[in-house]
Amino acid sequence: SSSSSSSSSSSPPLPAEFAEWWPRAEFWIRRHGGPGSGGGGRDGEPLLHLALRNPDVPPQVIHMILRLHPGQARARARARSFPFSSAGGGGRLPLHEAVVTPTYTPRHYERKNFVPHSTVHLLCAAHPPSPRAFDPGTGRLPLHAALWEGRKVWEEGVAVLAGLEPRALRVRDRSRRPHAAGAGEGAGAAEAEPEPSGLRPFQIAAVGRIPTGEERVRWANVARNRCTNAEWRALDDLQRAAAVARTESLHRLRELETVYLLLRADPGAIAGSARKPLPMTRLKAMQHAAINETPSLRRLRWWSS
Repeated sequence: SSSSSSSSSSSPPLPAEFAEWWPRAEFWIRRHGGPGSGGGGRDGEPLLHLALRNPDVPPQVIHMILRLHPGQARARARARSFPFSSAGGGGRLPLHEAVVTPTYTPRHYERKNFVPHSTVHLLCAAHPPSPRAFDPGTGRLPLHAALWEGRKVWEEGVAVLAGLEPRALRVRDRSRRPHAAGAGEGAGAAEAEPEPSGLRPFQIAAVGRIPTGEERVRWANVARNRCTNAEWRALDDLQRAAAVARTESLHRLRELETVYLLLRADPGAIAGSARKPLPMTRLKAMQHAAINETPSLRRLRWWSS
């Protein structure tokens, strides 16, 4: 693209080792550009979009793409993976891709050299207006998409989105999401009737859902990547299952923490979410009852703050 060519012409020459390695990395990014990439982006989609669709691309590589092609941070790609894409005009920004893609799982050897910022943070810094841009494919704001489609928790980008666009905390989700295929009159009729959810961000985060197969695989990968190959091979089946269960339990606690921190960021959001707000004494009683029934909540780091 013209933006990428102009940025590369003004940047200093790349080291010889990097210049030899980067074309290979770019080839594999385009080859495995995630679902909806059209077989590796042969239709000229920006490299940044393709990288963000693949959950195995680390933030270091996203940072490299932003340094090499800064104009791609505001480039738009056609939203082909959604049935309600806008027919004309703009497409999806890179942030729209990042918030719905599972968070990258670092390997054990990446701990010391890991980029301190999340991919969402990098994209918001590169293009600050992104958090308030609606996704033309679904009609969602990035914060709502991160909580519903991406199932992200506070430290995976929700904190950045809520901090940069606090007005989104009180916006109800007006997305156009289809009914499940096969319900009602058939798959075609179900997909033809979009339905807005009407939930605020803290309500979306509080929705309890059954874990998908992809989520269970992700938790297993997180538990596996915390160990070296030798350490993982030394564990028996029961120990491996326990490690995965601990990872899932920690994620559940982080989901609950996300609900709390969203409300803490804007306590007034809860007053407008119900037709008749509950009295404060009733809310405190419900809170203490929930904590007494769930002792593990006491271990959350925010509870003492």
